[in-house]
Amino acid sequence: MKKALLTLAIITCGMQTVIAQKGAIRQVYAWQQQVLSGVRPQEIVQEHNNSTKTAAVSAGKSNLLIYTECIPHAKIKWSGVWINGVLYKVKAETISAIPVLSLGDEKDGNRMTKELVPENAGPFIQLLPSGNAGKTGLQTGWFRQMKKSNELIIVYIYMGKTWYYPVPKIKVLEPVPAS
Repeated sequence: MKKALLTLAIITCGMQTVIAQKGAIRQVYAWQQQVLSGVRPQEIVQEHNNSTKTAAVSAGKSNLLIYTECIPHAKIKWSGVWINGVLYKVKAETISAIPVLSLGDEKDGNRMTKELVPENAGPFIQLLPSGNAGKTGLQTGWFRQMKKSNELIIVYIYMGKTWYYPVPKIKVLEPVPAS
């Protein structure tokens, strides 16, 4: 009986360790949209006509939209994002409605839209890159390799540990001419 109880205790402790190793991010949705000269950056219209800002990565040349689906009630401190090997500071905003990108008007007057995240997922946090973070310090070999093979890496602190969430490819949206 003691052996069975001891075995159960060891298995339980081992499973808690495995469960604790999961990060707080479930999924990341990253979109990039080129801004042509003379074209204003798009504003994201959410359900109920709420609007969200778009973030310009480099002097208005493109908008970068990053949405993270996180574990509910997770206490996350966002450290930054690596975009194509460059570290940026990041601001985080919780969004309450599904972000929808307006793609322009069709011939019959209806507005064409694209949902940027799935409808039944959530909660979502929008990450807004807010400028180059400057010096990056010493980098290990595994991290340099991660930077080479991923266009986007999200860095955050969860449960006292630094986590890295790599995104191999940022999805590209079609540029929309100004109306």
